[in-house]
Amino acid sequence: MKKLIFLFVLIAVLGCGCAMHRHREHVREGLLTYRLHRDAFVKEWGAPDKTITTESDEFINFPSSGQIRSYRTRIPLEVWIYNKYRVALIFRGIRLVGWKTDKTPAELKALSEKSK
Repeated sequence: MKKLIFLFVLIAVLGCGCAMHRHREHVREGLLTYRLHRDAFVKEWGAPDKTITTESDEFINFPSSGQIRSYRTRIPLEVWIYNKYRVALIFRGIRLVGWKTDKTPAELKALSEKSK
């Protein structure tokens, strides 16, 4: 039984490590995609030049008594600005949910390679 638990823990740890490697590879290649982990940006690009904390208005749907009720709530967001890459990244918790840049993935990749 202990061996089985150890095996599950080992698989979980290896799975997390592989996912972070994949996230870092996306950042290195300049491929900004939803749900990238923010630590991948720190490990590849370093700390952001500026961070801003803000909130967004969102509607959340809850089923209640056979009906769906919507509630407005405020969701905390972090905006990370990288001047060198000319990128603003928006995180909800630890996951990327949006970005703004005028750079192509190839240009981001070139800047990433240049900084190493």
